[in-house]
Amino acid sequence: MVQFSNRSLRALAMFGLTVSDVCLDQAAARRAATRVSALAARLDQSLANRQMALIAGPSGAGKTTLLHALAQSTPPGISHRTVWVHTRRPTDKPTTFRALDFLAHRDKRSLLDSLRSLSACALADIRIVLTPIAHLSEGEWARLALARALVDSRGAPATLLIDEFAASLDDDAAAALAANLRQIVTSSTNLRAVVVTHRLSAITHLRPDVVVRIAPDWLARAARSRA
Repeated sequence: MVQFSNRSLRALAMFGLTVSDVCLDQAAARRAATRVSALAARLDQSLANRQMALIAGPSGAGKTTLLHALAQSTPPGISHRTVWVHTRRPTDKPTTFRALDFLAHRDKRSLLDSLRSLSACALADIRIVLTPIAHLSEGEWARLALARALVDSRGAPATLLIDEFAASLDDDAAAALAANLRQIVTSSTNLRAVVVTHRLSAITHLRPDVVVRIAPDWLARAARSRA
């Protein structure tokens, strides 16, 4: 039972809330989290290696929330890696930190692996390889982030989680990158991918094996429903 001080009760009253309102909100949040976890587990079980899933839905529907739940759905003790494709440029690197350093430095992957990943992401250009990451365009950075994820996913079975795929690319570049990613996943032995994107040109070339469509009020309905 949650205990509230008199000061907390007065603060709630200022916003027209009572203790029961807060308790109901907490229960609703727990129910929503349970439903999201259940959907993530179903998606995890239905997606095989060499396959790709697309999570579709409008902004705010809960697509990224589902991605985060999926990252936690792999049972402990299973030799499996979840690799996020980070769309934000790192700010903790020196200004001279280059694209090739970003790919190979932390995990000491081979130069050949890094170059293959760069080529798959249409970055096989000496200018890109030697350019500090702070000077790359948004589109170049998005492709470099995917190349880094491909390097990190080599070895143990892995799931790529890609939010806002190709958001900063034009239609032609998005289509080419999607086709390359589809080919990489299909030709692998232990790789699968879950993608969130609004780009129709990318979706056409991703050719997802599993599609999860999320309604705009899905999270709200999950919160209201009974556990």
